[in-house]
Amino acid sequence: MMTFSWKFGFIFAVIECIIGVLFSIFIIIQNILDWKRGRGLSLCDKILVLMAVNNICLQCDMNVATFLYIVFPSMVQYKNAYSTLSVFQIFQFYFSFWITAGLCIFYCLRIASFKHRLFIQLKLNISDVVSRFLMLAAVGSFGISVLSIWHIEVAPSNEVMNVSGVISLNDVSILLSPSYKVLTIVVGCCVPFLLTILSIILTLFSLLRHIRTMKYSQAGFSIPGMAAHIQAARIMVHPTVLYAAFYISEVCLLVSSLNIDNFGELLSLIFVLIYPTAQSLIIILGNSKLRSSCLRMSQCRRHL
Repeated sequence: MMTFSWKFGFIFAVIECIIGVLFSIFIIIQNILDWKRGRGLSLCDKILVLMAVNNICLQCDMNVATFLYIVFPSMVQYKNAYSTLSVFQIFQFYFSFWITAGLCIFYCLRIASFKHRLFIQLKLNISDVVSRFLMLAAVGSFGISVLSIWHIEVAPSNEVMNVSGVISLNDVSILLSPSYKVLTIVVGCCVPFLLTILSIILTLFSLLRHIRTMKYSQAGFSIPGMAAHIQAARIMVHPTVLYAAFYISEVCLLVSSLNIDNFGELLSLIFVLIYPTAQSLIIILGNSKLRSSCLRMSQCRRHL
């Protein structure tokens, strides 16, 4: 029988999914409209569109999986069923982390200024560097997700069923092989997170150094474009904090083997579900073009 926490989680997931998909669709539509108007899409815009598309797929997959596991918990007996869901979800989760890293690397190369030869070369070829980075990230994330077919087992805890012969969701355990667990933690989570943190540190260090130089120069403290750079730095920091919190929540759920038995684990489930929506909302509020379009739409509705 489905527990209250899972009923609440499922209802919350459906509502949150609708909101999150609308946010992501808004990002995509605004960029398509700009493209049709002949303004062209920058590399940053393309990354945001890719992030929005991935978030839509991720939210839909999470809700489909939640629905199937709640309504048909016995499906864990069928490897093809949960393997297919695992491949898509793992790919979208880890690719989302790498997209965040790619966005931060883009801002770092665009904003930061260092005299190192390697950094200068990367900065001069920023479009090719970030594009190839995301392509490799997509291939790597897909490779990790495919390996889950052979390294993840979903089975009833203690190999027992309830009296009706139907597996209960609370009796389900997720078993990962040690080698696959290390691979996913290192390649899927730690590496993109470290690249993201490094990009943020380099960007903030460059901005602070530039501000200090301009402050004590005769030119005064008028820095053209500095406000935009600071805003970009904020866009880098906020998704990273969200990413770190999501990772902690995901680990808590895996440790509990999806047995949502206390308030802390319920909060972890809720945060995992709202991750794509929160990421899309941060992008909308942090991007001046998207934020302005959102404000114009809200003002138009008020006048109706």
